[in-house]
Amino acid sequence: MDPQATWNELLRAWNADDADAAHDAANTLLEWLRKRGAAPVTIEQLSKDDPLHEVIATATCEAVAVYTFLGTLEETVDHDNQNQGDD
Repeated sequence: MDPQATWNELLRAWNADDADAAHDAANTLLEWLRKRGAAPVTIEQLSKDDPLHEVIATATCEAVAVYTFLGTLEETVDHDNQNQGDD
């Protein structure tokens, strides 16, 4: 597992509005961090071993995971509501 590549993929997917890829990257990186894996460099101005990288990565991954899950849930609810109108 390459946490830097996963972080970069998370940011790429988020910027591209690719919710599925962002969600997958967020969950993959969260699992890695929870197992005490090294955090990616999140902000270039911080030294590579600054503990703030872990805080930033964890908070960002949690937010992306929730946001993308809720977005998927909203799409499902909207789809179900539209189908109910067809009855």
